[in-house]
Amino acid sequence: MGKGTLMKISWILFVVSVWMKPVNGLICGDENFPPFLAMAGDGGTCDTSAEDCLRPHVQVAQGSAIANSTNLACKFRQISVTMGSILLTGPNSIVSGEYVNCTHLVCPVPGNSIPIGDGEEVIGWLISVSNDNVNVGTETAYLPYDGRCLTCDTGNVPSCTWQAEDHCFIGGVCYMPGDLRTNLTCYSCDPTQSTTEWTLLPNKCDIENTCYDDSDVNPNDSCQECSSVTNTTEFSTRANVCNVNGVCYGEGQSEDGIGCKVCDLDSSTSELTLQPNTCFINDTCYGDGDTHPDFPCLSCISAVSSSEFSLQAGKCFIDNMCYNDEDQDPSVTCKQCDSSSNPSEFTLKDNKCFIEDTCYDEGHIDENNSCQACNSTTNTAAFSPRANVCNVNGVCYGEGQSEGGIGCKVCDLDSSTSELTLQPNTCFINDTCYGDGDTHPDFPCLSCISAVSSSEFSLQAGKCFIDNMCYSDEDQDPSVTCKQCDSSSNPSEFTLKDNKCFIEDTCYDEGHVDENNSCQACNSTTNTAAFSPRANVCNVNGVCYGEGQSEDGIGCKVCDLDSSTSELTLQPNTCFINDTCYGDGDTHPDFPCLSCISAVSSSEFSLQAGKCFIDNMCYNDEDQDPSVTCKQCDSSSNPSEFTLKDNKCFIEDTCYDEGHVDENDSCQACNSTTNTAAFSPRANVCNVNGVCYGEGQSEEGIGCKVCDLDSSTSELTLQPNTCLINGTCYGDGDTHPDFPCLSCISAVSSSEFSLQAGKCFIDNMCYNDEDQDPSVTCKQCDSSSNPSEFTLKDNKCFIEDTCYDEGHVDENDSCQACNSTTNTAAFSPRANVCNVNGVCYGEGQSEEGIGCKVCDLDSSTSELTLQPNTCLINGTCYGDGDTHPDFPCLSCISAVSSSEFSLQAGKCFIDNMCYNDEDEDPSVTCKQCDSSSNPSEFTLKDNKCFIEDTCYDEGTCR
Repeated sequence: MGKGTLMKISWILFVVSVWMKPVNGLICGDENFPPFLAMAGDGGTCDTSAEDCLRPHVQVAQGSAIANSTNLACKFRQISVTMGSILLTGPNSIVSGEYVNCTHLVCPVPGNSIPIGDGEEVIGWLISVSNDNVNVGTETAYLPYDGRCLTCDTGNVPSCTWQAEDHCFIGGVCYMPGDLRTNLTCYSCDPTQSTTEWTLLPNKCDIENTCYDDSDVNPNDSCQECSSVTNTTEFSTRANVCNVNGVCYGEGQSEDGIGCKVCDLDSSTSELTLQPNTCFINDTCYGDGDTHPDFPCLSCISAVSSSEFSLQAGKCFIDNMCYNDEDQDPSVTCKQCDSSSNPSEFTLKDNKCFIEDTCYDEGHIDENNSCQACNSTTNTAAFSPRANVCNVNGVCYGEGQSEGGIGCKVCDLDSSTSELTLQPNTCFINDTCYGDGDTHPDFPCLSCISAVSSSEFSLQAGKCFIDNMCYSDEDQDPSVTCKQCDSSSNPSEFTLKDNKCFIEDTCYDEGHVDENNSCQACNSTTNTAAFSPRANVCNVNGVCYGEGQSEDGIGCKVCDLDSSTSELTLQPNTCFINDTCYGDGDTHPDFPCLSCISAVSSSEFSLQAGKCFIDNMCYNDEDQDPSVTCKQCDSSSNPSEFTLKDNKCFIEDTCYDEGHVDENDSCQACNSTTNTAAFSPRANVCNVNGVCYGEGQSEEGIGCKVCDLDSSTSELTLQPNTCLINGTCYGDGDTHPDFPCLSCISAVSSSEFSLQAGKCFIDNMCYNDEDQDPSVTCKQCDSSSNPSEFTLKDNKCFIEDTCYDEGHVDENDSCQACNSTTNTAAFSPRANVCNVNGVCYGEGQSEEGIGCKVCDLDSSTSELTLQPNTCLINGTCYGDGDTHPDFPCLSCISAVSSSEFSLQAGKCFIDNMCYNDEDEDPSVTCKQCDSSSNPSEFTLKDNKCFIEDTCYDEGTCR
C-alpha cells in the first residue's frame, strides 16, 4: 500500500447520549459543542454505479446537534480499505459543511471527486464535524465503491469483498467482461485471464501504444506487419509477399495505378505478375475485351497478345477503318469485309463477279450474248460460257426457263438440251397450259390430270359425265330415283343403286314382296328387272311367311326356318293351351299355382315349384293342413296330399313333437324315424334304477350331475368345469366360503378346493404373487416356487436377518457383494471388478481425481485402464485435442502417445516456440516451418538457396 502506516483498528462504535434538554444552557446548534456522528451516506457506504456519492449526508448521533453556523466544517481523513486491512493514507482535508437541519448536514468530498485506488484497494474517509471549525466530534467511516464489483460495509471494521470473479478491477475501477480499454481498444477485460490487468485481444498487436489487427502493415515499412502469433509488441517480417525493388506487396496487391499487375506468389516473389485475361499496353492496363481508344475493332485479347492490341474476331481493319464481317466496301457493293479471308483488304462476295468495274450476280447473263454469264467459280473478272442450258434453235434457255407465254414447257436438262420439256403435273391442251387440278372452262368435272393425259382433259375421280352434264358419285338420276352416278361402275350412264330392283319402270327395295304373289319378291342379286322366287320362307298350305312372321292372332307360333319350312313353330318359353298363347310364368285363369312352364309341358298348365294342388286348392310349401297342425304342404314329397312335418308324430289323432315323452311311460317317446303313428322305446337315456333321464337332465337339486350318454347310461355324470364338494355344486372359479384364494378348479380336483394360480396359502392366510412377507421385506409370495412359504425375491440376499440388493457391496470388504445366483445367505466374492492392490473397482469406476483411468474389465482386472482418446501426463488427465498449458501446438493425441504431449499436424516446435506450416523463420526469410520435412527446425523454402547466411531466389545471378 505504501501511503501510510497500517492501523490495526478495533473499531468501536459508541454514542454519547446528550438528552435534548437545556442543560448548562446547551441548545440545538451550539457552536461550543462538537457533534457526535452516527453515519455518513447510506449506512456509511455509497454505490458509485447507482448514485451520486460526491455529497454524502451526515447524521449525528441521538442527543447531538448541528449548529447553523458559518463555522460549520467537515474534516476528512483519507483511508484505504483492502480485502483484509485498513490504512490511513492521507491527505487530511477540511471543507465547509452545509447545514440541513439540527441533526443533518452535507459534507462535500474534497476536490469534488472520488480518488481511485491502486489494485484492489477502495479509497474512503473518516469524517468528523466541527460546529466552530476548531473542535471536532467523533468520526464515522464513509466508503464510496463500485457496486458492480464490490460489496462494502462500515460495520465494526470497514471492509470490502468481491461480489464474484466475473469482472476486472483495474486501477481502482470496475470493468465488466468484454469492456474495452478506453485509450487502447485492443485490450479488454477478460476475467478468465486476469482480474487486475487488461488482456490483449486475440489477433491484435500493441506496438508503441498503438493497436493493430493481424496483417496490418507497418505504416513506415511495407515489408513488416502485425503478427500476434510471432510478436504482439513489435512488427514482424511479412511472409507471403512480393519484394519488388524493396517495396513489398501482399498476395493480390498491385502498384498504384497499375491494377493488372499484382503480387502472385505462385508465379514470382520478386516481380509483379500480369493478371490473367489482361493486357499491359503502352503502360496502361486493359481487360480482355477492352477496345483500342481510337479503333473499336482492336481489343485486348490476352490469349493472342498481352502487350499489344489484337484484331477482334469477325472484324477487318482496312485503311485505318474498322469493319464487321459482311460490311460492304463503301465504293464496290459486291465486295465486303471477310476476316477469315483477308482482314486487311475487302473480299469479293460469294457468287459475285466484278467485270469491267461492274458487279454482277452469279449466273447473270451477258446482255450481249444469252449463252454467256457470270460464273464466279470459273472467272470473277469476265463472263464465262453458260453451262447447263437448252439450245433450242440457237436460243439458250437456262434450267427451268421457258419460252415467253408458255410457262409449262421449260428447259429440263435431264430430259433434253435441244427442246423444252413439259413440266410435271401440267397439261398442254389446245396451246394452253393447265396445272393438275385445273378444270375445263365449261365442264367442272373435267380437269387436267397429267398422270392420265397431258394433252386432253380427264374425268375427275368420283364424277360422272352423262349427256354433257357433270354428276358426283351418288347423285340421283333426275328421272329415276333408284338410279345414281357411280363412277366406278359406269361414269357415262346412271347405275341402279345397291339393293334395288327396277321392274316395269318402277323402283322396288330389296325384299319387297310382290303384291300379287306373296312367294315372289325383289332380289337384286338374282334379277333387278323382275320379281324372283322368295328364299327363306315357310310355305304353309300355299301361304308364305318370312322368318319370324306369324299367323294373325297366334303370335307364339312363327316361321322358324331352322325348325321347319312347311309349318309354323312354337316360340321358346311359350305354351299353346286350348288355342291360346301363354308365356312362361303366365298362370292358369282360376288356379294361381298352375302356370305355363314350357320346359315341363307346352300344351297344358304345370304345377309351380314349391306348390301343392290339393282338393282343387293351391298351397305353398310349409302351408299347414287346415285340420291337422303337424301336417303341411311339401311339394317335394307329395304335391297332391298333405305331408307329416319333420320330427313330428301323429298318434291316435294327436300331434307330438320329436322326443316327446309318453306321459304314461318315461321310457317311451315320439321317434319319427322309427314310427310316426305310435310311441317308440326311448334311445339315448340314462336308466338309473328304473328312472330315465335324457341327455343333460339332472337329479333335482344336484344340477352339476347330469345324464351324459358318452360317459354312462346307468348313472349321472359330473359336468365338466364343476366340483361336488361336501354335497354342494361349485363351478370352476367359485371360491371357498372363508378363503378367497381357494377355488373349485376341476382340472386339479373335483372333490375338494384347490389353490388358485398366482396365490399362496401361508399360515391360513391368502397372498397374491409378489405380496411381501409382512416381517421380511425381501421375501414375497411366489406360487411357482413354494405356495405354502414366502420365497426370497429375485436379485436379493438375506444375510444374518438383513435384506440386501443384488450387487450390494459388503461394507466391511469391498471385494465381497450380494450375488443371489451364488449364495443368498452370505456375501460372495465380487465378479467383474478390477482388484487393484486389494481395492476393488466396478466397470467404469476410477480412482478419485484421475477420471481418465477406469476399470475396464475387457482390458485388465488387476489395474485401471486409460480411457480411449485420453492422455495421462504428469499425473493429469487430458482429452484428445487438449493443448499443453504453455505451448498451444502440443496436444494430447492418444493415437500417437498417451503419456506425453504430441506435436499437432501442420505445426513446428522450434526453440520452445510454436509455428504453423509456412510461418517464416523470424531471422531467415527464406526458411519456414514445414512439419512434413522437419517439425523441430526451420526448412528452406522451395526454389530458395541459403548461402553464407543470405537468401537467394532460384536462378539468381551473382
